[in-house]
Amino acid sequence: MVLKSGELPKDAVMVFEGQMSNFETSRDKIQKVLDAGYRAHIIVVHARVENALDNTLQRFYEEGRGSSIATIANIVGNLPESLEQLHNFFGQNLLLDVVDVRDRANPVQLQGFENVDVLKSEGNYEHIQKRLRQRVEDQREFGRIDEDAYRQAVGLPPRDRHELDPAGHERHQGDARERSSTAEGSRQAVLTSAPSPEQVGRLPAGLRITESSSLGRDIVVQGKVVDVSDKHVVVQTGRTDAVRFAKDELSGNVHIGQNVQMKHDSHEQKQHVDQSREIAKTPGHEQGRGIGET
Repeated sequence: MVLKSGELPKDAVMVFEGQMSNFETSRDKIQKVLDAGYRAHIIVVHARVENALDNTLQRFYEEGRGSSIATIANIVGNLPESLEQLHNFFGQNLLLDVVDVRDRANPVQLQGFENVDVLKSEGNYEHIQKRLRQRVEDQREFGRIDEDAYRQAVGLPPRDRHELDPAGHERHQGDARERSSTAEGSRQAVLTSAPSPEQVGRLPAGLRITESSSLGRDIVVQGKVVDVSDKHVVVQTGRTDAVRFAKDELSGNVHIGQNVQMKHDSHEQKQHVDQSREIAKTPGHEQGRGIGET
């Protein structure tokens, strides 16, 4: 795409990364581009919202931060209307490309504001939020995400923070009921084993350990690293369940307490970022343009 060569276009002078679902804030940014003598060129990478949710959950495990389903629904659901307003406001001074990657094996690049309707295919704010809420509920139910990832996805405060109950008394989020999450909840027929002698005393009592080699090829394990030895890494996926990986399955180093996402047959964890991009280009002559991402 724009950066597939690994470098910015030679005429690029500015990069903007951010969402463009708000007409007012987007209008102000584009106006500054035009006032500087450039032409604004927006590129929207259009992916399925479920992919966006999965990416932000992966980012939560890798970096400790993610986006709520409400934020995703707002960015995707309100983008088409914002783009139509921007087109009406700026006219021919604003260009639009849509890169449709809903079918990742066959991406399609479209040019022109007549393709805004393609962006409406994922639905409006309410429809998207409902879909993503169901997806995140299912992922928690079947043990694909833990309670911390679930809470950030639905917009709840972390469990290590306090809040007031309806009576006005302070309560700790750690008292919230957690659903069972593990291989048992996902109905996968896997074998469990006891901790090795050297792990006794280092792991939580009563932890049931599943060997990663017994998992299906499509099973992704998400959880917290609770033990690291010379040969193995143990990832706790629920209150009483964990998965043990061989060290040679990992693509990098991990440490105890780290939130991770692993897959038995995967040696690399790839993260796809689906965002919208804005490019500012000089009108009529080769100078520079600004590239931005939402």
